[in-house]
Amino acid sequence: MAGEPMTDRLTAARLTKADGRQRESTGHAPAVDSGSSDGPTISHLRMAPGQSTEADLIGSIERGIYVTRLHYVNGLLDTRRATTTGMTRDGAFLIQGGKLGRGIRNLRFTEHMLAALGRIGDIGDTTRDVPTWWSDAGVISVPAVSLREFHFTGQSR
Repeated sequence: MAGEPMTDRLTAARLTKADGRQRESTGHAPAVDSGSSDGPTISHLRMAPGQSTEADLIGSIERGIYVTRLHYVNGLLDTRRATTTGMTRDGAFLIQGGKLGRGIRNLRFTEHMLAALGRIGDIGDTTRDVPTWWSDAGVISVPAVSLREFHFTGQSR
């Protein structure tokens, strides 16, 4: 849950919730081969699924862009505002009249991600697991989402 501390078993045992109950581990123990024993590490992230199918998400958009994958994301532009830049990869498509249309060139974006998450229109009912690049044991598990007003700033040639 956003706003809650991540814990491994040791740190969970040391923490108490505001209501006096003991915390449970969130499963963020460091990987065995990481050499780290400094406490919990972000090795997996999960966003809970919603109720809509991917077809429902696409069907609810009059005009937009369907992004299948990102090439890279650089989140160090402005950490206080979570300003991120990156590019789409291997498939971005127009959505017109609730229907998936033709492919378009890869796009560059610059976006304040916390603000973008505040503009979520709907959330898909199925999650997809993507391995992390920073941990052999890590995974990001996310559903498809529709975002209102995502800021694309350019396209590839």
